[in-house]
Amino acid sequence: MGLALIIKRLFRKNDTDDSTSTPDKSGREAVDGKKTHTFTDRDVLCKFVLLDNNRIGETISTDSGHLIFKQDAKNLYIPLSSVKEITDENVVVETFDRDEAVKLGKEWQDRTTDTLIFDENGMLIND
Repeated sequence: MGLALIIKRLFRKNDTDDSTSTPDKSGREAVDGKKTHTFTDRDVLCKFVLLDNNRIGETISTDSGHLIFKQDAKNLYIPLSSVKEITDENVVVETFDRDEAVKLGKEWQDRTTDTLIFDENGMLIND
């Protein structure tokens, strides 16, 4: 088992996820009213997020028809239908409700990560 997978399992609630070695290749669809866009996780992950030609974050995950990206110390969770364009380096998105995206990003983070607890000597407490 690779070190990256071990570390990921320490921080994930669902430790049956072995997707670190092989990215998801299944097509995902985003419908923007008129067009249906099909893309894979590889198409959108580890790219800069652009809104009005400004970098506002970097993509980190997809989840149930949503794109999660990091902006400073916050995770934002927006619908994939907000994606306008995907290039080699960027994911261009439309205007979205930032407050809702931050709220949903926090819920996603709470749902998908465990908090590590340490004792007074700095040792990890296993529950």
